[in-house]
Amino acid sequence: MSEQAGHWQSPTPAGRLLAEFGLVWEDVRDRVLVRAHNLARPFNSISYPPGSYGQMRYMEGVRLLTELLRPKGWTANREDQVCRLISPSRDRALVLQIGDPATGTTTADFGRDPRTKYPKGEALRRAILHNQPLLPLWDDEPETGQVEGHVERLQTWFLLTRVDRFGLKSELSLPNSTNSSGYVDAWRDRILFPTLEVDIETLQDFGQFDDGDDIDIPVDPK
Repeated sequence: MSEQAGHWQSPTPAGRLLAEFGLVWEDVRDRVLVRAHNLARPFNSISYPPGSYGQMRYMEGVRLLTELLRPKGWTANREDQVCRLISPSRDRALVLQIGDPATGTTTADFGRDPRTKYPKGEALRRAILHNQPLLPLWDDEPETGQVEGHVERLQTWFLLTRVDRFGLKSELSLPNSTNSSGYVDAWRDRILFPTLEVDIETLQDFGQFDDGDDIDIPVDPK
């Protein structure tokens, strides 16, 4: 696994990879991560159900990431109830996900790789399977540029985020496999972003942090 922490600016390999997505760290930080957190903060209140902050942070994050990438030629795709963004070259997809406490932290520092906060449904498990190298090709490979009905065959990356008592953590990572319970727990590549200091005092008061996640209904493997 390639793991690169703090080297996400061009011309480093991580910076070049980020540029392939049409992204720069400052835009991800200010226009997506921090803004989604700030928009979700009013829902961290005793007036709202538990988990409202996490749900709103996820939903606003999807909206803001979509608004950031669509002018760059990315297209929104909601096939199989997964909120994907498809690259202009139609060869990769980007999905916003909530991670566990290991998110944004090196394996050496945390002691293991991060996992998704919740198990993934069948649609994302199929997509992650296609991320694995050296797998035989399908017999009915789609025509070049064809996405409809074939989104699980794109290389699927996660913008993995987490808010906890240490701050707002994030990484751009390529999932490699899920465990027997459906959690993503292995990665081919990880670009770790700096942990951001955000106002988490009220989150601690209400025990909120990250209780939201994507809409991808878990289905037990047959």
